[in-house]
Amino acid sequence: GFYEYSGFYARVKISKDLAYSVNPIQILAPGVNEAAWLIRNEIASREDIDKATVKGMGYPKGILDFADSYGIDRIVSILETRKGKTGLKEYEPDPLLRELKNNGKLGKKTGEGFYRWKYELIDFGPVRYEKRDNYAMITMRRAEKLNALNEEMWKGLTEAFKKAKEDDDVRVAVITGEGRAFCAGDDIAVMGSWKSFRDGVEFFEKVAMPLIEELADYDKPIISLVNGNAFGGGMELNMFFDIVIASEDASFAIPEGLIGAIPPLAASFGYAVFGRKIAQYALTGDVMDSKEAKELGLVDVIVPKQCLEDAGIEYVDKVCRVAPLSTKAIKRSMNAVRQLYRNAIELAGREIELLIPTEDFAEGMRAFVQKRRPEWGGK
Repeated sequence: GFYEYSGFYARVKISKDLAYSVNPIQILAPGVNEAAWLIRNEIASREDIDKATVKGMGYPKGILDFADSYGIDRIVSILETRKGKTGLKEYEPDPLLRELKNNGKLGKKTGEGFYRWKYELIDFGPVRYEKRDNYAMITMRRAEKLNALNEEMWKGLTEAFKKAKEDDDVRVAVITGEGRAFCAGDDIAVMGSWKSFRDGVEFFEKVAMPLIEELADYDKPIISLVNGNAFGGGMELNMFFDIVIASEDASFAIPEGLIGAIPPLAASFGYAVFGRKIAQYALTGDVMDSKEAKELGLVDVIVPKQCLEDAGIEYVDKVCRVAPLSTKAIKRSMNAVRQLYRNAIELAGREIELLIPTEDFAEGMRAFVQKRRPEWGGK
């Protein structure tokens, strides 16, 4: 046939690279639609339907559980698109699905869909924290500034990760950026406002370092969903995340040297983790695409842009299959290795502090704002 099979009951082996060439929700959506019809006509209960799909079809969890995880709105949208393309009435979303969507019952991301879920929403400044039952979704929300890291963003991220860490229901933290970028790095306007060595020292010690210290010793898995640009600090933060999933159009760079600064995490911890390969990007400021970032070892999985959050949800499910105590033990072991490079990270932090009062640093800030090439004096 299309594939070779090793036995009568054997499953075909498909390359992982092809996993997201077809969005899995495209396959699930018609089944969810049929399940909604069964529930609405009181033919079967939601529990029985999910039990049948697990026991009878070998799904890792029930099809309605899947629908609530991915979002009822996503299911309806895909069905509408399929109907528009094919004209088949079988793709007309069931009235129950439309009712759930219209009432804002979208599943885990609103606290209710086919089932009820534990849900909480808190805004820590420009950072939105959502508890979605067994995981936390942390979203950077300065889309107009490409989610650049100002003081409020640094502090908001620290509070959001602490919140997820303290919640026993939350097994995994997921982070992403709103709009067309993951995070453009440190806000140049903030850096340009530093007038003295002390200004920069206070910012790094009181604003940036609390987040770095929190991530370096974090006892829960962190999944990063990189959409668009991850530059400067936006790229460096991903070095502390456990699973990095990037969209095909994502791009990465550590261009701090081009504005008279340095990428402190990449030049220290990053060099230890990725080796000499990262030197090219730190010393040139060159941009790498998602494939180059995967070759470097920064990115683990690349998916089409429209599948990014779906892939994140899938990996949340995968991580949650591991025993909670095993997960914590694995994280503690990895964090112990990170602590070996603490002195190097602190040294790199002091290096950037020493650059703040220099003429080159001031020139780099001015040139960036004025959109011109800086003229370095080496002073």
